[in-house]
Amino acid sequence: LLAAAWQRVTRRRLGARVFQGVMAAFVASGLTGLWLHYHGNAEFEIEMYPAIGGWELVREALSGATPALAPAAMIQLGLLGLACTYRHPALERAARAAAPTPDP
Repeated sequence: LLAAAWQRVTRRRLGARVFQGVMAAFVASGLTGLWLHYHGNAEFEIEMYPAIGGWELVREALSGATPALAPAAMIQLGLLGLACTYRHPALERAARAAAPTPDP
């Protein structure tokens, strides 16, 4: 929230880049959480039913005690934030300022 507020108030390149960094961290933490939840549920199912495997294991691990798809909300928020800054005006101005001017 602080990164979003800072970016909204300052409307500068640094604020947009910090916000993008936070959103990338959202995506990374969501992917990590997705893997950890799924792996934990799969290990539990294998411990309870040693003969389980294939799609049955996947189905049971996704619907286990730890919600395996809950971290996907973090991924969704991160992607939404990155989409909001995709063509941010502050980033566009910085790119135009850094671009060399053609010789006449």
